[in-house]
Amino acid sequence: MNEATEFNLRRKSAYADRVQMVGNVPLFSWLDLSVTDLCGRQCVFCPRIDPNIYPNQNLHMDLELANLIAYDLHDLEYEGVVVLSGFGEPTLHPEIVDLVACFGKKVRVELVTNGDVLTPDLVHALISAGVDYFVVSLYDGPHQIELFKKVFVGVSQDQYALRDRWYGAEVDFGL
Repeated sequence: MNEATEFNLRRKSAYADRVQMVGNVPLFSWLDLSVTDLCGRQCVFCPRIDPNIYPNQNLHMDLELANLIAYDLHDLEYEGVVVLSGFGEPTLHPEIVDLVACFGKKVRVELVTNGDVLTPDLVHALISAGVDYFVVSLYDGPHQIELFKKVFVGVSQDQYALRDRWYGAEVDFGL
């Protein structure tokens, strides 16, 4: 296991290892939501590699549903994390900033992205809306590190992680 993966596990354990009870029932601590069914990539490890099996579809989580989930989590006094990720690229949701705002400030929000559409302005808008942490998977090579340091200009290094995922299958894609 590489150092970045170990760091990520330690970071998540602060939330995932804590058991929150609602009555006598343990509550989940990590809620991963797929907010869009669009992705601009076809990664070899993803079902989207074959559009006949998993085609891009212009489907997005409705803001009304996001609000409903957020309010239910708030009512439960949810202490875990909502992760916007899935098999779609969350930043391709046409109302991603508004969607984040549904959850922001009510629960901890993390956004997992390939970073293809991130700009400094979008990053700051997402933070203002409520993103607490970004996880950017870098698939194209180490040259992306410097690019994304510029995208995250003015953002604390404890608010984002750049994951090296440009490795091939022979080394488990850097996992």
